[in-house]
Amino acid sequence: MSVTTKLGDQGFTDLKGKRVSKSDDVVKVLGAFDTTMALIMLADNYCPIENVEEIVHNLSCLAGVVSGYIDSFDYQKEIKTLEDFICHNENEKFSFVYPFKQEGKLWVNYARTQVRSLEQLLWKVQCLPSEYIGYVNRLSDYLYVIFTKM
Repeated sequence: MSVTTKLGDQGFTDLKGKRVSKSDDVVKVLGAFDTTMALIMLADNYCPIENVEEIVHNLSCLAGVVSGYIDSFDYQKEIKTLEDFICHNENEKFSFVYPFKQEGKLWVNYARTQVRSLEQLLWKVQCLPSEYIGYVNRLSDYLYVIFTKM
């Protein structure tokens, strides 16, 4: 099967079992997942992100749930993994840090802001169970801890 099918040339795309407009909110959410995964992988090139492949896999699974190709996501296990890391690596006193002129930290922070934007869009469109969105919320905290512990 070729990557080029020409089926999207008229402004529609396929999700599991249905054809939808490329301007549909669900397609926007899938695009936000794609952007988020790409940005996390890019940030990892500048500042190693622990478990980056698992994180990208989890985001891909959530996108699969949104598109209908995956039925469920083990959010409890994945949230616990993020929370354990946060608990063992966060500073005792929280204060927001701005990573001026620190390229690796800047990329991770940028990825964190994209994760926040994805979360906001997920709440707006309501295309995922709320407990799954908890993973996305925790992921932004995780990325914050990553760049502050460097």
